[in-house]
Amino acid sequence: MYSIFKQPIIGGIVFAIVMGLTALSYGETSGFKAKELLIIFIPRLLILCFVIILGSIAILGPMLGFLRMDFPKDSKLRHKYCCLLLNIQKVDTILIITAIVVLLLVNIPFTQTKLIPDSWYIYIYYSFLIIASIMGGGFVTLISLIYKTIYKLINERDSEDPADSPEVQIKEIIEKE
Repeated sequence: MYSIFKQPIIGGIVFAIVMGLTALSYGETSGFKAKELLIIFIPRLLILCFVIILGSIAILGPMLGFLRMDFPKDSKLRHKYCCLLLNIQKVDTILIITAIVVLLLVNIPFTQTKLIPDSWYIYIYYSFLIIASIMGGGFVTLISLIYKTIYKLINERDSEDPADSPEVQIKEIIEKE
């Protein structure tokens, strides 16, 4: 993986850890209280899943459109650009799939069943808090990856200009004069 991806990934991990620790720092709760908190938390988790799914799909569409950008076929910048987009799309796809799985899990009406003992709701509640933190960190990572990729592509010059590019033709004209 490229070194430009280290900083966004670390930022997403730090975000997930801070959000997870913040949610967990509110103290322990009993099984019955966890069930009540879970009933309140599930609609908010649904909204988070919908936001991540819609945001990730909205990002994925233009990223696929960017593949149509014109670069010379033998350009090193074209290869780097396509590799960066591929890595962003991998993170985006994983985030979409994770949000869909969580969305499906949350729609199971386990808070209304008598089969689950009250002591299990503590683990379910904290599991969902951790999952929400990880999904939030993944979305922060995705946005940071897009920013770093665009920044790198704007500020990086291609090391090999093909002979038919306008820059090379202008350099040749200037050198002849």
